[in-house]
Amino acid sequence: MYDQLRNALMGWYRVNGRNLPWRQTRDPYKIWLSEVILQQTRVQQGLPYYERFVDKYPTVVHLAHAEEEEILGLWKGLGYYTRARNLQKTAREIVRGHGGAFPDNYQALVMLKGIGPYTGSAIAAFAFGEAKAVLDGNVLRVISRVLNLGEDIAKASTRVHFQQIATEWLGTADPGVFNQAIMDFGALVCSPKPICPQCPLAEHCAALREGTVKQRPQKAKRPAKRNRYLHYFYHVENECITMWKRDTGDIWAQMFDLPLIEKMDASPPSSLDLGHMGITSPTMPAYRAKHQLTHQTIHANFYLVPKLTYRPGYTSIEIAKLDSVPYSQLLATFFDYLFSKD
Repeated sequence: MYDQLRNALMGWYRVNGRNLPWRQTRDPYKIWLSEVILQQTRVQQGLPYYERFVDKYPTVVHLAHAEEEEILGLWKGLGYYTRARNLQKTAREIVRGHGGAFPDNYQALVMLKGIGPYTGSAIAAFAFGEAKAVLDGNVLRVISRVLNLGEDIAKASTRVHFQQIATEWLGTADPGVFNQAIMDFGALVCSPKPICPQCPLAEHCAALREGTVKQRPQKAKRPAKRNRYLHYFYHVENECITMWKRDTGDIWAQMFDLPLIEKMDASPPSSLDLGHMGITSPTMPAYRAKHQLTHQTIHANFYLVPKLTYRPGYTSIEIAKLDSVPYSQLLATFFDYLFSKD
């Protein structure tokens, strides 16, 4: 069975596979970089980030020696900034412990702190030709539908089972090409909204046969997201804006933010709240935004204030140099609104 599926998939890929820059190289650094970025976003959104990182840090040694703020600045907009920090930690481990050369096999790759089974499989297969099946969301969806498997893909036991299936399907010839083929197939054909009439695997697809395509893959519902209510205050003077650097232990750690008050609900800040910050009571918010994080929904109001009482940690940043410091995508959207009005 898997021979037929493999042949059909490879035939489709030869005609329809996407031409992407990280597929034109066997450099493990560039492959690793692409995989980390694509865990954050889709290919078209991730491509400019990949190109900027490769241009700025052409080797793992360059990345290891970069300034963290500079890396976070390039990562701006991808979210989950811990992943950007871990990127550099792994780069430093490779430079320090391996002389700047990536290990050339799966078992050694996953011994690195920042590289897990998925990324290790991708590097091993794409860079070194090792027969390791890559199991991302696209591959999970394809396997679930083709075999009509109702197992919850959020469970570790399901992933172990699907990894075994993916390995059998992979075979030993051209593992890197096959992995790219099934990932592209899941992204372009067997997507969350599949185009079954154009599917080269339709005659083999058990979910299509049983009418369960929309129910596959099975995944338990995530717990409800936490709501947070942030009231931001911005003050612009002499072409500068007042900001502060966030601490660790919360969202957007070590990134720059505007002065703010967090409330337990959507009610506006009280005069007492504002007095503690030395703020003359603002009127209505100048801008409102709702920002989605993995486990949190941020409800943000932005108030223009005539003055801000200086506090330890506050710093004045030139508007022209904002792009040189890291800040959240929420602020990036707000700054686009604020400074595009001029």
